[in-house]
Amino acid sequence: MLRRLVTELQPLLVGSRTDRVYAAPRYDIVVAANSGRKHLWISVEPEDPHVCLRDLRPKSERHPPAFAMAARKWCRGSRIERLELINDDRVLRIEWQSGGALIAELVPRRATGFVVDKEGHVVAVWNPRRGRPGVGEVYSPPERTRRATAADVTPAAWAGMAPLDDRELRRELMRTIDSMVPSVADEIIFRWRRGDGELTDLVGLEVERAATGGPTTLYSAEPVDQLQGPVQAAGLLLSPCPLEHRGASHSVCFESVTVASREFYDLRARLELEHRVRIVVGRAIDERHKRLERKRRAVADTGDAEVRSGELRRRADLLLAAPNTAVVDGVARVPDVYGDGSLIAVRVDPQMDLAANAQKLYRRAQRIEGAAQQAAAGIVKIESELGELDALRHGLGAMHGREAVNAMLDRALRAGLRVPLEQLRNTEAGTGHLVAERSSQATPSLPGIMAVTTPKGHEILVGRSASSNDRLTREVAAKHDWWLHAEGPGSHVVLRNPRRLEQPPPDALAAAAALAAWFSKGRGAAKVEVHWTQARRVRKPRGAPAGAVLMDEFHSFVVQPRAPAEIAADTGLPADG
Repeated sequence: MLRRLVTELQPLLVGSRTDRVYAAPRYDIVVAANSGRKHLWISVEPEDPHVCLRDLRPKSERHPPAFAMAARKWCRGSRIERLELINDDRVLRIEWQSGGALIAELVPRRATGFVVDKEGHVVAVWNPRRGRPGVGEVYSPPERTRRATAADVTPAAWAGMAPLDDRELRRELMRTIDSMVPSVADEIIFRWRRGDGELTDLVGLEVERAATGGPTTLYSAEPVDQLQGPVQAAGLLLSPCPLEHRGASHSVCFESVTVASREFYDLRARLELEHRVRIVVGRAIDERHKRLERKRRAVADTGDAEVRSGELRRRADLLLAAPNTAVVDGVARVPDVYGDGSLIAVRVDPQMDLAANAQKLYRRAQRIEGAAQQAAAGIVKIESELGELDALRHGLGAMHGREAVNAMLDRALRAGLRVPLEQLRNTEAGTGHLVAERSSQATPSLPGIMAVTTPKGHEILVGRSASSNDRLTREVAAKHDWWLHAEGPGSHVVLRNPRRLEQPPPDALAAAAALAAWFSKGRGAAKVEVHWTQARRVRKPRGAPAGAVLMDEFHSFVVQPRAPAEIAADTGLPADG
């Protein structure tokens, strides 16, 4: 496959001017050529290193890795002079007229990439491997392990293979015959068991057919347009020629390996991305669902409020009906004038007369009734949010295609779910670029929460009311985010920490603190003290009013208040009010 692909790529890429080299998460290297119209994707993924020509362009990193910078130094603006396989092995070399070269060793479990200078010294390594050249050393290709051709295998070796079962025979063919791959080995075994010829003849025939002839074929468990992840369940296989042993599978034939490999790896990337999104969004839904269920059970505890408030009002009425009753040890024994007339003990405050105690009971009853009304409204809201989560979960199952993935992520973020986008951006090779293309703007707007981006791309969220402070701290902020609050009344401020750093960047922390000072009662002061800690160190006491929290531990420093427009001035992004 690789030989045929490189043969097809040579007339397409040799002579093209290189625009840029990208090092994309996590294993991909991308060579953009011919004014961005051609993108050669090279993956050094350990389990499946590969090469394919894609139309997709990776997202340019704010701070490109050293590998990409070294490659750009040697190739940018220069034309590709040579594209070849070193020693006819799985080592791809792209050489530029400037003298530099990019080398990709596409050997499973040992795949890696190098940038070398004119003298052959390594100047950068992508996905380093033990035993391979490091920076500053002279590059030398790995020694190729030569296996026997079918004609060189001895009759005794063929005879030893005959009694093996299919699994052992496949392993023996892979270990013995040069250029043998799993799909060809399975086809040989299938034909041999069917009686199409001798094993030795079939090996030579199938190896030759895979190397030279037949349309490249993509096989899958279901029709390609109906496939959904994970990749393992899709039964995907790309073969250099048609395979009879996959006759029950769905297949698509391509006239060139270039087109076939592009479709295959794009399809695999899409399936992997969909699968990962289902996992991370599903976990976020489960986490939110559990929190809402706990909240609903807590709110349901006020179900007996009508009985309790009624009893309090009844006792207050009895106190008013017998204002001259004596109080003994804090208890007034009043007759039940609304019942059978028996005496009822009512605990009262001896420092107050019975009329004042009755008013106190009335106020307690009013508070209980108000809490019950709020609880009823809260249950309706919780039920509505649970319905939204169920709709999201249903949408996850029906998600199909890249646009649907982006729409699902937007819906999840708007719903306030904690979706770890960084985990998706850094997925396995072939999928990272799809997620990296996704918009890197701040979290989609949330009601009552302002989003501000610093000049270096750090995201800061600010609560604009007591209820939005509660939501920001308890639902939107991740445990590893940084939480800030100015001394005295003010907004809750969250500095996002997607990389889970141990300490916040000083400039980002200063910007977040300046916003916390601005959205506090100390806005007009020259300096304001701001406390900061990780969001996991912030808790809300039971029964505390909206916006009230406690910090288990925190740090403090003094800053000058700054407006959101000042913080976002250099980003080109307006502060989201």
